[in-house]
Amino acid sequence: SRALIDSAPRAALFEAHHVYLADGNWMDDNTVQLTESMYDDLPLHLRVDGVLYEAQFATMTVRDSFRCGGDHSSDGLLGGLTERGYNVFKMDVGDGTEEAFGCTGASVRGDHSMTVIRHEVAHQFDRVVQADTRMSALFDGLKASAAVTDDWLRLNCRAGGPDEFFKGAPQEIIASQVGNQYLLSSSTQLHVAVDRLVGGSSAVALGWVLFHLEMFASEDGTRSRMYES
Repeated sequence: SRALIDSAPRAALFEAHHVYLADGNWMDDNTVQLTESMYDDLPLHLRVDGVLYEAQFATMTVRDSFRCGGDHSSDGLLGGLTERGYNVFKMDVGDGTEEAFGCTGASVRGDHSMTVIRHEVAHQFDRVVQADTRMSALFDGLKASAAVTDDWLRLNCRAGGPDEFFKGAPQEIIASQVGNQYLLSSSTQLHVAVDRLVGGSSAVALGWVLFHLEMFASEDGTRSRMYES
């Protein structure tokens, strides 16, 4: 963190979670501090075995902050610092919102900047699932069982439904359903799934929520985490 003496929030993020923010000091302090708070609330295994897997630190880049018009030549300079990293959009908290539960019968709007950050961080959780035979079997079973729109918790407004998209891009399942929804409002996601179970339109939706609870469970399995952002 000694390289970040000009930005206390960036130094704090790195010290606490070994996440280096490569944004050219573009993001405002509030956004950086909320990113640290998001990491504070994640279980240790998702941070260590997901975000930081086999790396001393991860890099969160904002590539657009280094670009000059149509010149993207700086992009290649941001890679190679570490084995782990992800890119987010050039926006701060407060710049806009996103509807996370479109066409589900529920409505929760999340801050757009934090939604993108949570989505990209949740991509890193795939490593945790894939490394656990039980969790990977649960994931594969739910994916195979899903067949209609109500079996999926997100992208329900998508033309033709979300089934083809998620089965063609399975790396987006956890990023979308956890990053965009569960980390924003777990209770809303649970209510949507229970309503579908009671209404007879899907039991798979509740299966996904239970899977998310397993992902965030304590090592002994006695506790889990739900979120309201």
